[in-house]
Amino acid sequence: MALLARWKHLFAQPHLRLIALVGVIVPRQLRADWRQEWETELRYREMLLADWDRLDWRNKLDLVRRSTSAFWDAVWLQRKRLEADVYQDLRYGARMLLRHPGFTAVAVLTLALGIGANTAIFTLLDRVLIRTLPVGRPEQLVALVSNAEGDPSIFSYPAYANLRDNNDVLAGIVAYFQRTFSLTDGTHSERVTGQIVSGNYFSVLGVQPALGRFFLVDEDKTPGTHAVVVIGHGLWHRRFGADPTVLGKTVTINAYPYTVVGVAPSAFTGTTRGTVTDVYVPVMMQAQVQPGNRGALSNPNFGFLRLIGRLKPNVSREQAQAALSIIADEPGQSAPGPKDSKERGEAASLLLMDGSRGHTDRVRDLSLPLKLMMGVVGFVLLIACANVANLLLARASARRNEIAVRLAIGASSFRIVRQLLTESTILATIGGGAGLLFASWFTGLLMGIQQQTAFVPRTVDGSLDARTLAFTLGLSLVTGMVFSLVPALQASKPDFLAVLNRTTRSVAGGGRGLRSVLVVTQVALSLVVLIGAALCIRSLRALQAIDPGLEPAKVVTASFDLGQNGYDQPRGRQFISTLSERVALLPGVEAVSLVNIVAFSDSFWISGATIEGYQPQPGERMAFNFNAVGPDYFRTLGIPLRRGREFTAQDGP
Repeated sequence: MALLARWKHLFAQPHLRLIALVGVIVPRQLRADWRQEWETELRYREMLLADWDRLDWRNKLDLVRRSTSAFWDAVWLQRKRLEADVYQDLRYGARMLLRHPGFTAVAVLTLALGIGANTAIFTLLDRVLIRTLPVGRPEQLVALVSNAEGDPSIFSYPAYANLRDNNDVLAGIVAYFQRTFSLTDGTHSERVTGQIVSGNYFSVLGVQPALGRFFLVDEDKTPGTHAVVVIGHGLWHRRFGADPTVLGKTVTINAYPYTVVGVAPSAFTGTTRGTVTDVYVPVMMQAQVQPGNRGALSNPNFGFLRLIGRLKPNVSREQAQAALSIIADEPGQSAPGPKDSKERGEAASLLLMDGSRGHTDRVRDLSLPLKLMMGVVGFVLLIACANVANLLLARASARRNEIAVRLAIGASSFRIVRQLLTESTILATIGGGAGLLFASWFTGLLMGIQQQTAFVPRTVDGSLDARTLAFTLGLSLVTGMVFSLVPALQASKPDFLAVLNRTTRSVAGGGRGLRSVLVVTQVALSLVVLIGAALCIRSLRALQAIDPGLEPAKVVTASFDLGQNGYDQPRGRQFISTLSERVALLPGVEAVSLVNIVAFSDSFWISGATIEGYQPQPGERMAFNFNAVGPDYFRTLGIPLRRGREFTAQDGP
């Protein structure tokens, strides 16, 4: 009978017990009044209805339902807790940090170095590997790649048109080719990075113009009839001062006049990761942009375009790849490659890769170094956290009297921990802010030493943006918790009686052991970083010891494109001859030469060749890497000849 009575007591008036439970989250100074108000309200309703034991189940549920409203009332009262507790902790923590500027400066500087280095590397890693193109639904984009020999990402215009017009799995396919242009607006000329794009380039990608319009359907039909250009947002600001009247102006690109019809948005810089596109020209103007390659739009063996497609809804990448491979393998419609690929029974099938980040081959070699650097700076941050944790332990030991007094007059351990965590959070936040300044400097340093390719400048935008700020804020908060939680818990459990009695017993107690662990951790992490740095230096020295077959020291390059400025062949030869003679007369110049493709660049030139007196074997590939060089090329680069001589000025056409 006693047991039954106990259970009956527990289940009696659950609405009042729910009020008691919810009251736990109400600020302590308001809890008594809040609970009295809600219990009075519910008891009054219960009295109006009848005694609890006489109520039917509907009225009982109604009382319980009304009691749940107290939860939202309690949540609303949390702002009172913030005003009473958190703001007080922030004010007190700020005063304590200002009272000890030496400790604060050392801790902030230590965190700034760790957070700043991580922010800088994350910024570059995000731009190179993580961030998707700023277009509509980038997850639907696929990059088309062929297994043909040569550059697998290059297609001819007829192959592109065939894939574009005969597939039912892609909502659209865009084609583009990136190169440098000579741009003149009537005052001065400059070399800019541009893209020759298909007319549906912006519409398929889902990009909206910042000003004006993009290309029309009619501007993508007839070669050489619509000389219009869309300029990049950066060029618009840099060259035209963000003038809204730029629309309709004429600019000269590669000695041919074009009318500006639109400005691309600031976030969109093209579909080749690692480059910032300044101008976009319709692919139908290819002959005007590349006078030396007239007829490329009708030549199935001339590959110069990269392709990106957008999947239709409910079509997987595998389904699209199977359908497009059938189209690409039709006779006469394969991607550019050696003519004997079919004879060897190798189908030029297509592969559909992730296109959400565009084409990343120009920055692919940056991915591994950035990942390694991210790991290194992660270790540096851990070392900084261990260092600051040691400082906080020493600081807590110096504050043992203060903490003991607070505990003696009734403060809970939780209250002490919260105060110390608040101070650490302030430190981490200030360190994160200082880290942003360091990250900006460090990113600029990395961008300054970034390698440049010979054909297209490889420029990764390293500016700090909202994503970087969010990363730094999150990293600062996590870092604050990491380096402060254990010291705060350690400091909140001193023997305050011993402290108050001024005995010789250490308040920190186990703090010495914890500090020893942190010191060992710092040493271990530092050893890992130092060993990794030593191995990296050893690898670099080993690379420097490799004989590249030439002497690149003191070799300086300068590039130009005469075809972009309207030079015909006689004028071009005269210009090159005069330029070489004048440069050779400069003080300190030992040798001068010309070259089409600079050594160790990512450019290439593949073409077929026949060898006098040699009969190729069946299926043998007779395509080779070519380069066009001028007199004294081998002497200029320090390349020794095993036999014979190099070219001279007397070796004419």
